[in-house]
Amino acid sequence: MDDDHDQAAQENIPEPDDIFDDDPSLLSPTLASTTEDAVENSQIENVPLTADLMAKSMSLITRTGNGLTYAYARVEIHEAGITSLDSIEAYPHLRYVDCAHNKLDSIDALNGLEYLLSFNVSSNCLKTIPSVLENKRYLQHVNVSKNQLTEFKIQSWPILSWLNLNDNMLKELSLPGFPELLHLEARGNSLSDGITCNTPKLQRLYLVNRFTFILL
Repeated sequence: MDDDHDQAAQENIPEPDDIFDDDPSLLSPTLASTTEDAVENSQIENVPLTADLMAKSMSLITRTGNGLTYAYARVEIHEAGITSLDSIEAYPHLRYVDCAHNKLDSIDALNGLEYLLSFNVSSNCLKTIPSVLENKRYLQHVNVSKNQLTEFKIQSWPILSWLNLNDNMLKELSLPGFPELLHLEARGNSLSDGITCNTPKLQRLYLVNRFTFILL
């Protein structure tokens, strides 16, 4: 599937109506996804995610999960060379995180985002997806393509509908608890030990691999 279609899929992720009650009149203009200064600094090694960069990169003001107030829901930071997401924990109401094309080697900080719906960390330096993220019960859309993943041990994301694992180093793939998954991409992996998925609603599967078996 081409990049345009992937982007369209990401931008049209529905929010669970019984969880969030957004007021469209409060949506703010995009503040700035990534500034030119951040891009120029992308060559600096070990760049932290600073509060200043966060402030310049957030957009979309919406009602919080408890319905009592409003907060930023989206952050986009591309090609800034950041290696960690520690500062993101100060914004627990974020729902959409796009930090593609950086130097991230850990995304543990996403655990603090209770209402996370979507994250894109493609083209980074990740070797694993932390098991603490398995508690993301509202997660619907995940892109971890073009990293260095050697394993994917998440057992269940109960309402996830879209997952991109392309261009990693996976030898096997097991998805035992993904009942709502509709779209799965796992091209560019060896998958020599096969694929086992409990994905009864799967509609689109993209594979260009060498694997011994596939069990859906």
